[in-house]
Amino acid sequence: MPLTQNIFQPIAQRSLIPNAPPLMTGGLEAQGFVETAGQSFGVADLVYLDTNGTIAKCTVDGSARLNSKVLGLAEKAAVGVAGSPVNLHVITPWDVVLMNVYHSTLASSVTVQTDLGGVFAIQLVNGVWRVDKTMAAPEANGVKQGYVQVVGFPTRAPDGTASTIGDTHGLVWVRFNEWTISADGLAQLRILQGA
Repeated sequence: MPLTQNIFQPIAQRSLIPNAPPLMTGGLEAQGFVETAGQSFGVADLVYLDTNGTIAKCTVDGSARLNSKVLGLAEKAAVGVAGSPVNLHVITPWDVVLMNVYHSTLASSVTVQTDLGGVFAIQLVNGVWRVDKTMAAPEANGVKQGYVQVVGFPTRAPDGTASTIGDTHGLVWVRFNEWTISADGLAQLRILQGA
């Protein structure tokens, strides 16, 4: 029976490559990435490598849809001081990430079997990154927001609750696309900086 799922920040679940360890960076052993000034990202926020070569929270457009590149998921919250070390999970094309779905109409914010294989945008809703089902064609002519592809449906939520297709704010496994290309072939964006 469908439920209303709790809402979670994205969670890196596994790799499509058998026995592959997660690509983590940061801490005392690997201090390669540092914060941009004035950051306030939290744990599991999407972050990217900005033009300064420092880590910042991913940006959104006027509709709160992700519109920047993605390097990974923050493993610890920002300190808010430029140059502070950043711990993160670098997202690669073979990573599977657990996310909730979102639609601006609550009754449509559910998982359905036809989501499998679908390409979607990502929306920032109340501080949480979710798979955006509001945008019908994220790779239509002139549009380049096809950030993730649904690759499966978990049977359990991170809190242990059963998860089924048809749940409100349902859970999906996604992989981040390396590139998104609009249907006219003109607008394209390299999504994953870790690809």
